[in-house]
Amino acid sequence: MKHKFVILGGGYAGVPIAYRLMRQGEDFIIVNNRPYQTLTALLPDLVTGNIRDEDGILWLSNMFNNFLPATVESISPKDSHVVLRSFEGEKIICEYDYAIICLGWEPNFFLPQKGAFVIRDLPSALEIRKRIFDDAKKIIICGGGFVGVETAGQIGRISKRLGLDITIIEASEEILPTLPVDARNEAREALEKLEVNVITGRPVKDVVDGTVTFQDGESISGDLVIWAMGVRASRLVRESGFSTDRFGRAIVDPYLRSEDFPNVFFAGDCAGTDQPMLGQIAVQQGKFLGSNLPRLVKGEKLKTPDFQYMGLTVKVGDKAAVAAIGETVAFSGLLAVWLKKLIGKKYFLDIRI
Repeated sequence: MKHKFVILGGGYAGVPIAYRLMRQGEDFIIVNNRPYQTLTALLPDLVTGNIRDEDGILWLSNMFNNFLPATVESISPKDSHVVLRSFEGEKIICEYDYAIICLGWEPNFFLPQKGAFVIRDLPSALEIRKRIFDDAKKIIICGGGFVGVETAGQIGRISKRLGLDITIIEASEEILPTLPVDARNEAREALEKLEVNVITGRPVKDVVDGTVTFQDGESISGDLVIWAMGVRASRLVRESGFSTDRFGRAIVDPYLRSEDFPNVFFAGDCAGTDQPMLGQIAVQQGKFLGSNLPRLVKGEKLKTPDFQYMGLTVKVGDKAAVAAIGETVAFSGLLAVWLKKLIGKKYFLDIRI
């Protein structure tokens, strides 16, 4: 099998790339390890069933005729091919003229852990939901970034009904440490209104079978521990021989082209740029590559990209949210709640526009 463009990963970067190549009549194939894209921004809602399962995914098999559900086993940039494993177990070698690698993130277990759950796709969200509704009464969330805070808020929304005890732990002095002070304070207050116990300034030493031990030796135990303390790029990037940064992201030029192999491009969480690992950046990079790669094939000059962090909106439960634009402008309340909803809808336009 050979294609001009092989897209590895059907996420926030891969889907906009594939749609634009399809619209321009290019020869491509998009590969993903599931027949759908998990809308990871909605994972906290999926954990508690706040939205229908089908509203948290996008069926790739319905969007693209040239979609291949398969697992990427290896990437050989020197030979310009990838080795795939189909759902039926068949080994597939796919050659390419150009590869676009957007395999997303994986948890960065930078300290010893055993038995913690990670929310990264629909199956993991459903597994955590089952634990919450079956028997988990004391829940500990390690990590006070936006994923941890939104997850704590969604579980806090149902805590009284189910009799849950929820704790969120952040090593920094405040949750959401990258947001302006006003946003951090508003988010903490919203969590505390949901009776979530917020612990800050307490670095974790390890997580073992439901027990979280702090650096000072003290510990707390729970029925369910959720890991939300950091991510890195797919290990396949480094294992395939690409030069990487400290997050395992490939070193790329301003056009997202690998500095090691000129016919390989990276996008989303696998691209080593100065931008944060967020869905909004992945979408921008996907739109750029999908529109510009055909220009490269024709020998035309690539347009200069301008990827920009637009800010962050964090929902805390159903009735509270905080939004930050840049490093200083922050607001909360119903405006932030509605902005969060609009951002979720905007992705479906971004795919096509």
